[in-house]
Amino acid sequence: MLATREDLLAGALTLLSGKGMNPLSGEGWYTKAVAAAAKPGDLRMVMNLDAIVATPQFRSYWIQENVSEIKSTYSAGVSDLFRTPTEYREERVLLLKDPQSHSEAASNPDLEASVGQALRLVPSGAGFYESWAKPSTDDLMQAISTEILSPHFGPRPVSKLAPNVSISEGSVGSESDLEVRIDEVRPASPANKEENPLKTILAAADASALLKIKDTQPTSDGVFVQTHSAVAVIAKNAWDGDKVREILQRSVGNMTSARLGATWAPHKQGASTYYQLDGLSALSLYVDQTLLLVSDSPDMLQSLLAGAAKPPDKGAWYASRLEHKRESGNFVKMMRSIEGAGPTYAGSPDRNPEHGNASSRQPKFFSDNIGSLSRTLARVESESIEVHDLGDREVQTVRYRWAE
Repeated sequence: MLATREDLLAGALTLLSGKGMNPLSGEGWYTKAVAAAAKPGDLRMVMNLDAIVATPQFRSYWIQENVSEIKSTYSAGVSDLFRTPTEYREERVLLLKDPQSHSEAASNPDLEASVGQALRLVPSGAGFYESWAKPSTDDLMQAISTEILSPHFGPRPVSKLAPNVSISEGSVGSESDLEVRIDEVRPASPANKEENPLKTILAAADASALLKIKDTQPTSDGVFVQTHSAVAVIAKNAWDGDKVREILQRSVGNMTSARLGATWAPHKQGASTYYQLDGLSALSLYVDQTLLLVSDSPDMLQSLLAGAAKPPDKGAWYASRLEHKRESGNFVKMMRSIEGAGPTYAGSPDRNPEHGNASSRQPKFFSDNIGSLSRTLARVESESIEVHDLGDREVQTVRYRWAE
């Protein structure tokens, strides 16, 4: 037996000796969690989340940084691990603190069915995808605006360090500042009440499911790695195709002179018609009733269109998958180009003659540290997660597929 505290180990030894103590199996949170779970796996972990989130260690080291969400949402959980030669499967059950506020999925199964409609669009070679039900308008804006129209990682994090102040040099003001009154409130700048037209049309559609797909492909010369993205939105209300094309055309047209290359050109794929800008931008769009597809790659859009004729997949509240084996090499190659880390020799960045020995160079975070972690998990072919909201509890299935 191993323990992190002496009292825990002493209590376990006391129970083994048969002396009277209150065992863990008699506590309410434990019995409720175990009753909600299925048969135990090869390894079972039962968690008192109310107690865990109160510890300073958990608040400090929980990498997801969503302690407040866990504290307000879940009370206890069970995780069972099932192992086979080709797969590790983790079955999780998380008990909800307030089922009434989380019963939307259980009372409206059509929401999970909408995710099933979105998942049928995922092509077999997709490197990464995630889909979830009832996305917010901000989720849709982030997916379309910041990942396809103008890709970026969002605003820079707020610095927690105070700015440097020069005491010996620098100007502290001028004579004109003496005329500025500090006892009067300055008039507020007029607020811009004009709503973003893209946000307006996304809100009016009332989306029931969102699908995001990302992929990487080496360039034809093998020097660089390209990234492609696509977004699919399943809405409750029908899309206005002309209006969507007009708004997206306006968004892209502001980046060009005289809107050159910002005109939609129709293309046919079978019985479907999608639109692509006629300039250097590869922005492609497909609209049909309640389905909206937007991509920065016409090839990726065509692959999604091929799945539109398939029957819907099994629904879920959230589903995601990463093809680790396929994407690992592209990720490291891309990060080395960005970080300027150079090539790797003999499987170790410290063997690179350009870098010298280990003591003369700090490892690059993404290409070296994260790349090394990825190589350590080289046998992991893919990872996926599927989440279902059953009203009083949340059920998650996590799969790690092993490469043969």
